[in-house]
Amino acid sequence: MFIYEFRQAIHWISAHILPIAAIIVFAIVSIYIGQLIIKASVRRLVHGRHFARANQSIMDVKKRQDTVIGVSVILWNLIVIFGAGLALFTTVFPEINLVPLLASAGVIGAIIGFGAQSIIRDFISGAFIIIENQFRIGDEVEVDGAIGKVEHITLRSTVIRDDAGNVHYIANGNVFHTINKTMGYSKIYFTLSVSPETDIDELKSVIEKVGQTLAKDEKWQKTIIEPPTLLNLGAFSDQALEVRVSGKTQPGEQFALTTEFKKRLLIEIKKRSDIKLSQYQDLSSLSKKK
Repeated sequence: MFIYEFRQAIHWISAHILPIAAIIVFAIVSIYIGQLIIKASVRRLVHGRHFARANQSIMDVKKRQDTVIGVSVILWNLIVIFGAGLALFTTVFPEINLVPLLASAGVIGAIIGFGAQSIIRDFISGAFIIIENQFRIGDEVEVDGAIGKVEHITLRSTVIRDDAGNVHYIANGNVFHTINKTMGYSKIYFTLSVSPETDIDELKSVIEKVGQTLAKDEKWQKTIIEPPTLLNLGAFSDQALEVRVSGKTQPGEQFALTTEFKKRLLIEIKKRSDIKLSQYQDLSSLSKKK
């Protein structure tokens, strides 16, 4: 009796446990190898000459590669897990024929599909977002009222974390208008309010001097594409004059660079008696008071 039960146990283990273990190990290895192949292929095939955007920066190319890798890995993992699940089910329940079940599931899926058009729209929109390179993981964007950095993208949704640390989950089908603040390059852009008596030529010279000095700084020279300079003059009154300053930076570097530029510019302005900052920073509010 004992020998019979032992043989039965050995038979059950050989018929179930070993195949189950083999399937699980094969699935894990497939996921690991598949991820390596996907990463190597994407790094090799995705470059800066896609979609008529020539000479993209290394950062832009890496963002696109990371995004494509992330979506491809998710799809590959789902395929492997689904296949492993079917194999495990067949191993544990060999007497059950999956063909009728899959056929009925297809009919049910088709019925559900008519009521899941929004999900299909999300997937199609997500595919076009990735194919058209509208935004990538790491980009600073404004999407559907959410402003922040893209942390994750799938065919179904986009995850954005704003400056306050809040996480926004946005269905790709609801993305109709996107502002990408770090595509290709970013810009320093701010308005300086000065006294109307200010010598504009002198102010322009100071702004350009600070910009050129910053561009030659070892810490910032790789960050600056075009040194900040006086762009144009804005609104003015008898009490204030708006001066617009602009320059180009590497993607996402505009905030740190703007802070450094303003700090240096303020030091230089304080040295000049013919350049005076105005107390009014918004001329539109000034006109309303009048």
